[in-house]
Amino acid sequence: MLGGTFWIAFLRNAMGAVMVLAVFLLLDRPRMAMKKAVLCYLAFGLAAVTGFTVWYFYSRDTYLRFSGLAVLPVLGSFCCLMSGGGLYLSLYKISVGFYLLSVCVCLGIDLSRWGFEGSLWADLGIRFLFLSVILTLVAKKYRRSFFENIDFLQDEMDLFCVITLVVSVVLAALVAYWPDKRVFSTLSMVRILVGLSMAGIIQYLIFHLYIHLGKEQRLEAEKRLVEMNEQLLRRQLEMREKAQQNEIRLRHNMLDHYLLIKESATPKDRDEILDHLLQCGMDMGDSPAEPFCGNKAVNGILSIYEEYAKSRDIGIDMEIQMSDTAGIRDMDLVMLLANILENAIGLCVDSGASERYIGLSVAFKSHKMVIQCQNTCGMDVSKEDYGRKAERVRKGSRAGAGDIVRIASRYHGETDFQVENRVFHARVLLNLPKVPARLTGA
Repeated sequence: MLGGTFWIAFLRNAMGAVMVLAVFLLLDRPRMAMKKAVLCYLAFGLAAVTGFTVWYFYSRDTYLRFSGLAVLPVLGSFCCLMSGGGLYLSLYKISVGFYLLSVCVCLGIDLSRWGFEGSLWADLGIRFLFLSVILTLVAKKYRRSFFENIDFLQDEMDLFCVITLVVSVVLAALVAYWPDKRVFSTLSMVRILVGLSMAGIIQYLIFHLYIHLGKEQRLEAEKRLVEMNEQLLRRQLEMREKAQQNEIRLRHNMLDHYLLIKESATPKDRDEILDHLLQCGMDMGDSPAEPFCGNKAVNGILSIYEEYAKSRDIGIDMEIQMSDTAGIRDMDLVMLLANILENAIGLCVDSGASERYIGLSVAFKSHKMVIQCQNTCGMDVSKEDYGRKAERVRKGSRAGAGDIVRIASRYHGETDFQVENRVFHARVLLNLPKVPARLTGA
């Protein structure tokens, strides 16, 4: 069916390139400014269309055999290089574009044969019509849904998903671009449409499957956050109960001092009255502690765990360098620090050591956030057995270790858990999207 002059082939190739590149660009967040990205897409598209058209002009036979399948690696490589997203998500988007191109090619050829006696212009008109409809639907409908769920797709898509998509699309493309003289019939047309429909259904199901998996993971994370909040409330209740006990003791002592002062209220007992007043001042306690940092959420969580650690006779020292805006969601940061400190306190309690200690530091360097925690633990590891036992402690250091790893991966970070000389070391490195605003020391 393919035929025509050089410029007819150029027009046909241009519509194919527009289909694939436009669908990809509509669903992509380029690694550069949008205006610059559009110019790059236009320049590459023009070069690719020219190259494929020259191929058609000089070797029509090989063009008919291999050009259809050659579109996927040629345009796909460029799109992946231009994309600011992950590789798996880029491969999914290029598969969608290539699949829609295959649908346009098949419909253009077969509908022009079916209703217009194989007219070349009918083929081009049908392709242009479907191209316009598809790009309009992608821009108006599908694009919004895609970007609303892009975080789920980015987190959940894996190699299995990409292989399934690529295989289904290639099979559909083989139907559309198989290099033989395809005799038109209603049966062959139905067979082709069924094959393309099955490939489309596979893509649709995979899209929604991974959105569902992503939402399930998000709900699981929110569940863990609720459990962590419940744990923090228990800590606060323990601290509140202790504060109430101190308040009762203070009231009792103040009453005793009042009665003593009342009985001693004579000029000759002036020194004794002053001693009692001094004791009252001491019983009122120290002034409120200085905040750890300018971030209220972090300051609150650290205050709770400092009091909790001291109530378990654990020495704790924290050095926090953080402004009110750290470049990370407060929910993630609170869960991260709470898990680290919960693990540290648990390991200290289980260690059985007479002197137990926790050291926590949070610092920033360029676009990175570094959290380090050292605490007493109950295992002494030799150099020969270092890796195996460190891994055993990491896996057994309560469920929070998995949450720490998941939060770090969300920010493309790294985690490291090690044990050395009865000290457990937890290190977390987060790559932040931008340098936090002016940092203030603790």
